[in-house]
Amino acid sequence: MTKFISIDAFGGDKGPKVVFGGINQFLYQYGEGRIHFRIFGKKAVLNKLLKKFPRVARNCTIIDAPDVIQGTDKVRDVIRHADGTSMFMAIKDVRAGNSSAVVSAGNTGVLMSLSKLALKTIDGISRPAITTMLPSGGGDSRVVVLDLGANVQCDAQNLFDFFHSEDGRRVVAELQEQGVETTAPTCTTTGVKSFTCLTCSDTRSGEMRCSTMRCSSS
Repeated sequence: MTKFISIDAFGGDKGPKVVFGGINQFLYQYGEGRIHFRIFGKKAVLNKLLKKFPRVARNCTIIDAPDVIQGTDKVRDVIRHADGTSMFMAIKDVRAGNSSAVVSAGNTGVLMSLSKLALKTIDGISRPAITTMLPSGGGDSRVVVLDLGANVQCDAQNLFDFFHSEDGRRVVAELQEQGVETTAPTCTTTGVKSFTCLTCSDTRSGEMRCSTMRCSSS
């Protein structure tokens, strides 16, 4: 079954050429027909560039988006005028049910704000978290790292929410599969987040690490 992903073609410093290059590499590695890309941006520019990427052309639809959000734009300045931008149109494509996910290499702060505005958050989760996969232990081993945004305003409840979302439970499961010996966070009677080390059985608050340094907290 083909899945659809919306792409902000004008996100990032290098523009659509790099975006097309990334899509082309994905299709080369994983094959064609599994994913169809709905690409948002200035149609005349994208159609001209598409001639250089026949593999991408066979697996995409171009949707015209006349405006672009710059990397230097502030959330407060663009949020009221974002309707015609490639980023916001790509996000709204997910809301409309046309795509399963949206990808943008553009302004992270604006991307997070517009996504929360258009898509909301998981029930019970007050704030979204930026995640990525990092190498762990060599080979193909990976670990998921949560809350990578340049944001110092997340409080204990926000961090607790991250772990207790459905995605958070999957993160904990993957950490344990990779041999990271830590339990999921638990809420104590005082409301403080804590971890229990499976090696030394120490229980520490969310601001501390256990003596073996095998437990870690966000």
